[in-house]
Amino acid sequence: MLALTSDLMTHVDMIDRQHIVLFERINAVIAMGGCAACENETESTLRLLAAYTDKHFSDEEELMGRCGYGYIDWHKEMHRWYVAEIAKLQSEYAANGPTETYGKLLENSIVNWIVKHILTVDMVLAKHIHKLALKEESHHAAEAPHASAASPAVAAASANGEPSAAD
Repeated sequence: MLALTSDLMTHVDMIDRQHIVLFERINAVIAMGGCAACENETESTLRLLAAYTDKHFSDEEELMGRCGYGYIDWHKEMHRWYVAEIAKLQSEYAANGPTETYGKLLENSIVNWIVKHILTVDMVLAKHIHKLALKEESHHAAEAPHASAASPAVAAASANGEPSAAD
């Protein structure tokens, strides 16, 4: 089962919170495993994974745009690939049930890929957000040494009303 361990934490609240939910959705699919008798429930669980993945990627891409992330197209392309892999997983299950091909696709393209993606690609994004936050915080400190407003980068990382570390 997947867990958001400390090495997978980006320390960008919105991203980490959504990764926790994404892992819960992936774990639900894993838990369905080879249950041939659970066809409707497995298909429903796969749909939930696909829908939440779309939401997470959309939110993350919106954050990249607001933060002026230079690698947004590259990052989006990786997201599109993963969404296509989830669609393949759904198709494989719908056509053949819990086969060996389904299991390998789930393990290699869904589970292993998301961990590698977070450890590498999402960490580059997080580093950009943290650098931006530090620049903005030092700029605000220079302008008003006694002001305690959250930087726009920190505010952007707290999209959808989710609290940030600055709250």
